[in-house]
Parts: sequence; structure tokens; C-alpha cells
Amino acid sequence: MIYIKPLRLPIGHRIKSKKYMTEAQANDLFSNHLVVEEKMDGKHTAITLDGLILFVEDLKYRRTIPYVVPARYCLFDIYDLKRQLILGRSSKEMVFYMLLEKYPELINKMFLVRKIADLGPNIDWKTVIPKLAAQSSPYVEHGMMEGVVVKLAHDTPILNIPNPISGKFINQEFYNRMTPSKITGMNKINPLFTTY
Repeated sequence: MIYIKPLRLPIGHRIKSKKYMTEAQANDLFSNHLVVEEKMDGKHTAITLDGLILFVEDLKYRRTIPYVVPARYCLFDIYDLKRQLILGRSSKEMVFYMLLEKYPELINKMFLVRKIADLGPNIDWKTVIPKLAAQSSPYVEHGMMEGVVVKLAHDTPILNIPNPISGKFINQEFYNRMTPSKITGMNKINPLFTTY
């Protein structure tokens, strides 16, 4: 299963080489109940476990933002192979904590992406999303987070999806920190640090 990358929301700073959703697609996405999660800047990786594909950001190496995180991998999505669903936030939390019970060693290897907000349908997303993304992150030593990812709140079948099921907004400050040689050292991994 190939991960469906979120398209960028059509607001804020634009980069010609990146893909953005149309205004109509964004309006369609924001007509649903959504969850906003912190966007982490790591290396996208997939781990298969118990009939699930765990999509994680590998945060061992620092790319642009200096993180202090409780584990190397940040779990941001779960795909249920049997049911062919991307899990919504509540299902994702339930499955994550069930996996921790079954495999206690995961607590030192993986943490769940931070939820920032729940959004009802038809909000003024062009105003709300940049404000949510401007918050500081408990994982960032200095400055704001990379950005946010907005996702459908419910479990979503991924076959024959006509519209985006998620979108992302990246902060201008993140772009300002980018350098040609992206990898800039190691992030700090501190198992005693947690936000849940």
C-alpha cells in the first residue's frame, strides 16, 4: 500500500515544485469533521505489524528543526490491511495503545503524533489553519512547529477516493530554516519526555 501524501493547502507561501490542492478540493475537505495534527519533519517510513501498516516519521536525524522527542519514530497514520482503511484519530489512538500493551518495547521506540485540534465542518480554514500552525510545539527547542496536517476524523476507505482525505500547511519559518544540505545532525531522543 502506497501512502497517500497530503496535498498542500492553497494558502500561504507557495513553492513551484510542490503540489497544492485546488480551492474547491480544500472547501470539500473542510466540509467534514477534521482533526489537526502536528506535522513533524523526519524521514517517512512504513512498518508492518499485526496486519497494520504504521506510517511514521523517523526523527533520528535532524533535517531542519531541532526536536526533543520521547522516541525515534512518530506514528502519524495507521492503515488497516484487512479492512482497507486509514484509521481516524480515535481508532488510531485505540490501536496505538493496544499495540503498546501487546509490545511494551514500543514505548521506547514510537510515540503518537500530537493532536492540536478537532474542527467542525465549514470553518474559515484560511484563517484558522495558519493560527493553529503558528503555535509552539512541545518537541521544538526554539520556535514554532513545521506546520500542521488536517485529516478526516473518521476511518476512511482509501479505494476510489475522488477528493483529498488530508491536507497540510507548512509555516513560512520552516521554509526560512531550510538549507541545501538538509541533514544537520541528530535530534535529541529522551524517553522521559512525553506529552501524553
